[in-house]
Amino acid sequence: MNFVLRTLQIPQSYFTKLFMPRKRVVVLGAGVSGLTTATLLLQQEKKFEVTVVAKHFPGDFTSEFTSPWAGAHWRSYATNDDIRQQEFEKETFHYFWNHAKVTENEAGVMIVDGFDYWEQLPEDFSEPWFKTFCPDVIKFKSDLGAQSHPQFVKQRTRFSSQSTISIKILC
Repeated sequence: MNFVLRTLQIPQSYFTKLFMPRKRVVVLGAGVSGLTTATLLLQQEKKFEVTVVAKHFPGDFTSEFTSPWAGAHWRSYATNDDIRQQEFEKETFHYFWNHAKVTENEAGVMIVDGFDYWEQLPEDFSEPWFKTFCPDVIKFKSDLGAQSHPQFVKQRTRFSSQSTISIKILC
């Protein structure tokens, strides 16, 4: 497979280079996750010099660049005892939730229902850890009937989440 990686270098002033040296960070990928990471690093009081390295950037309409077509959505992957991952996920949730509440049309972020389906519940599972900040968390048991979900599902959880339908917010 032949391809050329392109980079996007974020410029800094001569004064900043001379008197306020910054850490250099390379972000791989210019999709929703990569550009979100680069944007958040740049917002941290000029602490970082950020270079984004990717095969495709916003504006490249090719099937190899999924962000213009697919976007992203928030969901938790943290276990109940993984506090560090929970903090990352909580901060991410609030960041995109605020954009969805304030600037849905401009940002391309909207509030949607999220669902988790459990074929087998983890041993320590009682409630989703994110129920304290994620609106409308509702657990459904398998006794709701076959019409509500596939038969193999032991439980499902519905919650309000957000979906990035484009990368406009990051450009």
